[in-house]
Amino acid sequence: MSISDRIKKIIKDNELNSSTFASKIGVQRSSISHIISGRNKPSLDLVIKIINSFPYLSSDWLLFGKTIPNKKSFGEFSSDALYSTNDLSTKPDLVKSPNVEKIIIFYSDGKFKIYNN
Repeated sequence: MSISDRIKKIIKDNELNSSTFASKIGVQRSSISHIISGRNKPSLDLVIKIINSFPYLSSDWLLFGKTIPNKKSFGEFSSDALYSTNDLSTKPDLVKSPNVEKIIIFYSDGKFKIYNN
């Protein structure tokens, strides 16, 4: 399955059409049409927009078609797409560790918040 096929799957499984998908990720409709037809390959910018718009998708799945053992499913994506491996809820040892001294959260506007134990 090519990246174009995986994009088609995202569109189909979310019950969207090319136009609404393009609007959702913030690109021109013609860009999606050219990718789906095979005329163009998606740019890195477009891939990032897809991942930002559908955060439950694994970037490895979208880019390479790779899946992770013991996968979790999300709605219609149960056969292929996976949650991001950055989901801490799947790593209880990291979340519940009694040895955590400090957590720092960085926000996209340059601010941050520090939580001390």
